[in-house]
Amino acid sequence: MKFEKIGRDNQKALASLFRSTFGASEGEGEGLLIGDLADQLGAAIDDLDVMAFGATQGEALIGAIFFTRLRFADDARVYMLAPVAVATRLEDPRTLLA
Repeated sequence: MKFEKIGRDNQKALASLFRSTFGASEGEGEGLLIGDLADQLGAAIDDLDVMAFGATQGEALIGAIFFTRLRFADDARVYMLAPVAVATRLEDPRTLLA
């Protein structure tokens, strides 16, 4: 497993991961909604206001998280950590030992 910063060039893989993960756990409608959100966030990755990090196994993206900057009146740097997805087949910790 490899952890890395993810760029805009992985927008479709991000959307697919979020769509399938949330679709499996929350239903098709929610999967489409969160997949669309991930697609929009993926297109907005600029490494300043929107960042993404992920885990890959071989060529497959198996987990990802977005960091989205929140802005306040003062100069505080705060990021929201969401959404987060882990490939459904890997959500059971016992699969990591196999």
